[in-house]
Amino acid sequence: MLVTISDKKIGVVANDGSGLVGYYNADVITANDYYPFGMKMPGRTFTQANTKYRYGFNGKESDNEIKGDGNALDFGDRSIYDPRLGRFISIDPNYRNLPDFSPYQYARNNPIMLVENGKDGIIPKWLWKTGVINPMAAGFIDAVADDVKGIVSIGQVIAAFDPQHFYFYTPSASQVRHETWQTTKTVFQVMNNPVLQALVITSIAQDVMKTVKDADASDYAYATGYAAWNVLSFFVGAGEAASFAKTGKVGVGLEKFLGILSKSEGKIDHLANIIKRSATHLNDIEWHHVIPTQLKEIDVVEDAISAGYKFEEQLGNKIPLEKFLNINKEGVHGNHPQYTNQITAAINKFRANNPKYSKQQAKAFLDDINSQAQKAIDENPTTKINELKLNLQVKTNY
Repeated sequence: MLVTISDKKIGVVANDGSGLVGYYNADVITANDYYPFGMKMPGRTFTQANTKYRYGFNGKESDNEIKGDGNALDFGDRSIYDPRLGRFISIDPNYRNLPDFSPYQYARNNPIMLVENGKDGIIPKWLWKTGVINPMAAGFIDAVADDVKGIVSIGQVIAAFDPQHFYFYTPSASQVRHETWQTTKTVFQVMNNPVLQALVITSIAQDVMKTVKDADASDYAYATGYAAWNVLSFFVGAGEAASFAKTGKVGVGLEKFLGILSKSEGKIDHLANIIKRSATHLNDIEWHHVIPTQLKEIDVVEDAISAGYKFEEQLGNKIPLEKFLNINKEGVHGNHPQYTNQITAAINKFRANNPKYSKQQAKAFLDDINSQAQKAIDENPTTKINELKLNLQVKTNY
């Protein structure tokens, strides 16, 4: 039942003969009993004469001119809802993430447990606001669903945690519960890494929080979980990050990503700036070859590659840099002939010092030059690559 009252109070004379007001009754404007999906029960409604109050089920405004009294509720961006059918008249914008539901569904077909607001992610907001699902995990899962369409089915998750649903008692539901908790643990495994945590908190999460009105700790945790996925998927690829989200298993790319960051405090701020800039859509991010592509066919480089130097490895020989744009004079990556000349000079010096070098020595040399070049880039995050002074030191023996 939903009852609405005005701010008036109606005095009732006491029975003691004093003529004084003994108590007050509320001024009831409307009173309605509803079926679960919001249809009014026949004969169990009341509307005060001449009232202009237009709101009803779920606090939504009724448009009685369309389908009659209380049969068309305006959910804003989610369009008009017909409570007699339990369906919206247009497709859910989030339907791709809900393959096991009708695109016209209301409250995931579970109005007793869920409240429809038309703006939730794949995890209904009330679930993480009330602590049913950890908000950081919810943000992480929502981000996965937004990025990798159809990877999460909230219908199964909700039914798997609902003892009143027959699905709750099936082996499949037990597996879904296990995977959901695994995902939650995975999020904490990710966010407990101090390097990644610093990277996220100093960038995307804080930007997201600026757009949330009256944000609290749960909103911040949600934003942080959402941001964690964006960082992981950018640096290690959506495929490996998605596998990590579902299984909790750390792949080679993620392990290397976390390992490299943990060894270089300077790179944390550098990468945080990259993520922050990409989040605000100012500059594009490009992968920079520390040992330039133009030098890939030089004998020393070819020998190093044959000995195991991974020329195309992200966060190895390829690192993310901001593309330089003339429009805002921001970014560092562009054509870099002077940078390439410095690497070429180091290769020539290595060849002169080691005329009979082995392939393993070539690899050790490139590993060393790579490390020196990345250190110079990290220490000069605002200097354009072509203007960077690498000051490369070539050893006599490798």
